Amino acid sequence: MCDQNQRNYDFPYKPYDIQIKLMNKLYESFENGLISIIESPTGTGKSLSIICSLSKWMEDYKSKQQRNLENKINELRQQNSDEQKNDDDWLSVQLKQMTNNNQINDLNVELEKLTRHIAYSKELKKKKISRINRQINVTSSLKRTSDESNNDDPDLEDLIIQFDQDFNLNEDDGDEKNVAYFLPKIYYCSRTHSQLSQFINEFKKTRYFHDNQQSLMLTPLSSRVNYCINNQVNCFNNLNMINEKCNDLKQKKNQKCQYKNVLKMEEFGRQILGDVCDIEEIISMGKQRQTCPYYSTRMVIPDSEIVVMPYNCLLHRATRENFNIKLQDSIVIIDEAHNLLETIVNVNSLEIRSRQLSLLLKYLSLYMARYYNRFNALNLKYLKQMIFVVRKLFNHLGNQKENQCIQPLDLTIKLNIENINIHELLQFIEQSRIASKLQMFSTSKKTNDNPQTKITKPSGTLEFLKKINNNKNVKIAEKDNKKRMAITKTNDEEEEFLNINTIHLIKDFLASLINYNIEAKILIQIDAKNPENSSFKYLLLSPSNHFQDILQQCRSVILCGGTMKPFDDYVNQLYRPLNIPETRQMFFSCNHVISDDKLVAIGVSNGPNGVRLNYSYHSRNSPAIIKETGLLLVDLVKTIPKGIVIFFPSYDYQESLLKQWEQQDVLKLFERNHKRIFREPKKNSQVQAVLNNYTKFIKSSPMNSAILFSVIGGKMSEGINFSDDLGRGIVVVGLPYANRNSIELMEKINHLNRIKSDAGNEYYENLCMRAVNQSIGRAIRHQNDYATIVLIDERYAKSSVNSKLSDWIRSRFRLPNNHKDARLLIEKFFQTKNSKN
Repeated sequence: MCDQNQRNYDFPYKPYDIQIKLMNKLYESFENGLISIIESPTGTGKSLSIICSLSKWMEDYKSKQQRNLENKINELRQQNSDEQKNDDDWLSVQLKQMTNNNQINDLNVELEKLTRHIAYSKELKKKKISRINRQINVTSSLKRTSDESNNDDPDLEDLIIQFDQDFNLNEDDGDEKNVAYFLPKIYYCSRTHSQLSQFINEFKKTRYFHDNQQSLMLTPLSSRVNYCINNQVNCFNNLNMINEKCNDLKQKKNQKCQYKNVLKMEEFGRQILGDVCDIEEIISMGKQRQTCPYYSTRMVIPDSEIVVMPYNCLLHRATRENFNIKLQDSIVIIDEAHNLLETIVNVNSLEIRSRQLSLLLKYLSLYMARYYNRFNALNLKYLKQMIFVVRKLFNHLGNQKENQCIQPLDLTIKLNIENINIHELLQFIEQSRIASKLQMFSTSKKTNDNPQTKITKPSGTLEFLKKINNNKNVKIAEKDNKKRMAITKTNDEEEEFLNINTIHLIKDFLASLINYNIEAKILIQIDAKNPENSSFKYLLLSPSNHFQDILQQCRSVILCGGTMKPFDDYVNQLYRPLNIPETRQMFFSCNHVISDDKLVAIGVSNGPNGVRLNYSYHSRNSPAIIKETGLLLVDLVKTIPKGIVIFFPSYDYQESLLKQWEQQDVLKLFERNHKRIFREPKKNSQVQAVLNNYTKFIKSSPMNSAILFSVIGGKMSEGINFSDDLGRGIVVVGLPYANRNSIELMEKINHLNRIKSDAGNEYYENLCMRAVNQSIGRAIRHQNDYATIVLIDERYAKSSVNSKLSDWIRSRFRLPNNHKDARLLIEKFFQTKNSKN
């Protein structure tokens, strides 16, 4: 292997030193099969570094694999030749030659697969270039275009199809498809589709996309929600409904989906492999080709070298198996992995309410009574068992008097359902497609029982009456219409949980209930005021079981993000339970690319009147602290230009502060200092509008300055960039510690303390500091950016707290001091910046 300092990654720009170090560490992890945690702050070129290192490694791997196979074949052939000269033991020579020949045949098969795969990739790229050339020459005469196609690109389509026939097996070949898989495959995962698209667009900047001889084949995966282009299916807003409707069309002989044509999908798949497209581009091309993007991308997974997909496709085992993703000997890169542990827990935790159980029980009983004579004995048995289990769950919630957290096995015994074969019941739910049937039955039942609930458009007569101002008739008509709307609204609210999700929810709950090998608890929550909201909540305590296949089967796993520290949580919750040896572990943390003069990070422990600021649960609602906080913020932000984002520990605390500041006229002081105020909304649908207004105001004039009040862990603390003038100041008020008395959190802490002494308490503090790190990382987004970061709380002076700040913050962090010194530091910082600008 060449010296890592001499390795050429073909980075599209002149790389920083830390980018070279990062690429070397990633390459080392791929090569040596390590499980690595990489911290690289946003703005340090993390995505491009990942792309260039993995592409370089893949290129080297294929070349080295080819050489190794050829060398082994030549060595074995040479051994056969040497053995022929040995006449002492004829039988021994023949046996050894036979053994060598068998090995040579196996190696030739492997070499042929690899050679054909590389050739297939090159031919797909040639076809892409040919297609682009034809588009460029579209204005030429048809004859000339035809001649050029025949002369310059002879029988290219036939060649591609031939390669495809060599490598891809038919759809009906079942498990033999595994043979066609190219390994090691690289699976890149991130949190959102926009982050996946950003990764693909960064990939297009490199020579690994442009160079025809070395370009890699990449496929982005997504669910039917994004990829389905059939209006009969994608009209539903519910993923389960979309999946069920798609499966319906697959099974109906006389109503097949017009977009699911195998030959068209194979051709579309080849274009996806040859072009490197993001999700939006694939959807657009699928509509143009009238071909299904969902199945087209799934079909080319075996030949892909890089598969790009969202978290859930990897972390949820059922989804992973549905996509037929093979992890053995592959490389998994999980970007934005700072919330990985919580994501695994959330993906595999679920809650089912009493109201859902009640409605499900009702319609299961009605459904069985309506079609009783049509069921065969076996289906009737399973349907009765299902009703029995749901009734037991519903009655248990009704009889329970207080909250309780118990083992899944204990709940199974208490419900008296341990004698029911839940595995067979789950198989019945899946194969009978009872979810779709029950949903359609409940809808038709509602329509038949309440025909008056149908809302009709105003008739022509009513419109005429309105026009002639017949007020009496109009009022009567409007009153009747309002009654119908009220009835419909009531029915809609009743049917809120009566949808296809409910059956899938009970199925997942039962599957979790019988999985005794996984560390989990069942939290029974009782709402005495509103019993319909009482619920069973399945709590996954240990994410290690659901990450076990990934860590143990893959060649290498990379967990990377901008704020990965503290690393202890990953060790305690993943490495230690799975006995990952230290020799396979690697940790690496980058500094930021900005120079020291681009950031001033300050801690503040007291306000203008000398009040000590400690936002612990028992003191944060003190009127003195609330007023002091407001006056401190007014004083600190007056010299910060442009955009200032102020983070609070929670929505409730933010509401409390702003309400009291309004009564104390503190908010008017912000406005007197020419700071317009914006607030983070609670509804997701309003976030973009607030951001647009905030951005528009700041950019509309050089003198404009604004404050955006936000919440740590909220909608604006992750995934939103406050670069340049949008975030010249980031202020964090207090520490966002979760409620220690929460049953869920207490169970998690106790579980971790059993794994390692004090690990649960460390997790509790790490959870808080990771959220702080994520929020303060919103401001500095590139090398030339600059900002001030202010952390307000005397507890930031504790070594256990400030030691958990991101390295690039901690290296520039001034321990908490009085507000006057902090204000002078801020004034001096921006005076320097303004003079340079």
